[in-house]
Amino acid sequence: MKVKDIMNNIVKVPIDITVVKAAMLMKEKNIGSVVIQDGDDFVGILTERDILNKIVAAGKDTTKEIVKNIMSGPILTIDVDSDISEASEKMEKHNIRRLLVEENNKIAGIITLRDVTKSMRYTLARKYTLGKDKQYQYSRPDYYGHKVKE
Repeated sequence: MKVKDIMNNIVKVPIDITVVKAAMLMKEKNIGSVVIQDGDDFVGILTERDILNKIVAAGKDTTKEIVKNIMSGPILTIDVDSDISEASEKMEKHNIRRLLVEENNKIAGIITLRDVTKSMRYTLARKYTLGKDKQYQYSRPDYYGHKVKE
């Protein structure tokens, strides 16, 4: 499976927006990060973890702090036609959970570690649950260790 098959649209905010405004946008869109833009350039990413660790835990005021001061960067990218296993390896190597997706040297979207693992899990499940006759053959143990045919 390719990165383009699982990527999502990005939500971008200007570099001088307050953290509280960015957090409100993240809540409104039900997302865990926004991409920080300085003019035409993407310069960083702001995540829920950045807000928690660098603002809340530090006792700073979210209405006065701007995203430029707490964003993570530089951003890492992956090509839209890359395999999701390559994305997984890149995330693991750099200990990150998000990659911006490039197409023709422009940012086209974003993928998260959750997107990658969900897709890989689905791909593996289909591979191992379809038998020779393409019948559904998955079974899982119930809470007591007995096999349950689904």
